[in-house]
Amino acid sequence: MYRADPESLTPPSSFGTLPDPVEPRTTREPLPDRQQLAHVNRVATLGEMSASIAHELSQPLAAVTINAASSLRGLTRSDPDLPTVIRYIRKILRDAERATRMIQRIRALAQNSKPEMSQLDINGVVEEVVTFVKQEASRRRVSLRLEIERPLSPVYGDVIQLQQVVLNLVVNGIQAMAFVTDRSRELLIRTRQHDYDTALVAVEDAGVGTNVDDLDQLFSAFYSTKPDGMGMGLAISRSIIEAHRGRIWAARNSGPGMTFQFTIPICPNCATAPPASSIASDASNVLCES
Repeated sequence: MYRADPESLTPPSSFGTLPDPVEPRTTREPLPDRQQLAHVNRVATLGEMSASIAHELSQPLAAVTINAASSLRGLTRSDPDLPTVIRYIRKILRDAERATRMIQRIRALAQNSKPEMSQLDINGVVEEVVTFVKQEASRRRVSLRLEIERPLSPVYGDVIQLQQVVLNLVVNGIQAMAFVTDRSRELLIRTRQHDYDTALVAVEDAGVGTNVDDLDQLFSAFYSTKPDGMGMGLAISRSIIEAHRGRIWAARNSGPGMTFQFTIPICPNCATAPPASSIASDASNVLCES
């Protein structure tokens, strides 16, 4: 039997002319890796929150416009009131910085950048997410309550990926209470030292819960209890936490709703993260109520 030369694929002349060989389709397009899937999930979450993001951005921009007009009026008077104008300009700078920080958060979550591991204050990660979602919570009439343990040892991880996990859990918790009408819609977010070498973040909602017997199934890819859910958020969150050598799981509350929580190893040989000056050092702070 004739066997074609692997380089020329040209048979001997005695066999006549054969048609050009067709390259067999034995390869498949590579599946997206964890980083690509995580990026898709972040962009999808940002899309769900687009109305709240637009509203959050419109507030400082509207304030900039008002204060700029006031400054202009003060400067065009026959006797300019410079102290008042300076006060308005300082307000403009404050609101411009607020809008800039908001845009930076959106850009960081939307970019498909490679993970950058560093020492992190997990409390700061949680607080950043709460700042980002408070307008969405208010729009859905959900009160956010934050219980922060301070001081809390730093962890080692990628800030964007850990923000994504917290964002997934918080958005899921907010959505889980969409049809709750007989009790307050409160989402409790807690951080604390779990044991000697891990920190814990827990998100507790007062939603309708789930009838799933095996709660671990909630973290399976393409599994969702929401009619329009992609079933990727929790699966990606588990992938991220496990890559950080942590653990993530769900539990039913003694009352209504669910608690989703994860642990992450603390950074070895790191100093304790300092308390944030903008938030009181006590363990309970109400950040957003509606």
